[in-house]
Amino acid sequence: VHNERYQSDEQAKKIKGCLEDYMSLSYGLALLSEFSDRPDYLALAELIFEAAHHEFKDPVGKGYFHSCFNRRQLLPTAEKPNLDGIDYSGNTWALMTINKLYKLNRTSFYKIELDELHELITQSTAFRPCIYSG
Repeated sequence: VHNERYQSDEQAKKIKGCLEDYMSLSYGLALLSEFSDRPDYLALAELIFEAAHHEFKDPVGKGYFHSCFNRRQLLPTAEKPNLDGIDYSGNTWALMTINKLYKLNRTSFYKIELDELHELITQSTAFRPCIYSG
């Protein structure tokens, strides 16, 4: 859908969302795949997750940044939200998404990411999220 705020569709394609956008979409598609038995939804969920993993993953620490690389360069510090407010944080969405993809796929990549992100969140919050089943 073309948004009239942008000069062209090409300009609109250059706008990247935040971590929550990617992870919530990936999670929703994984759920849809699970309940509809449509493997194409799972494949799309994995593609979106891979794009988010590439764009937002903290290469030094654990977890995911809120903003894409170009936006992080504009900030004095890179935001990596671990705590939930009124809405889920991006890292909580990532945890739910990775957990769902791991349940559907059982690959070691998802298991490693799941354990790493769970450790980051529990260290930050001193509680064990109920969505983790590892």
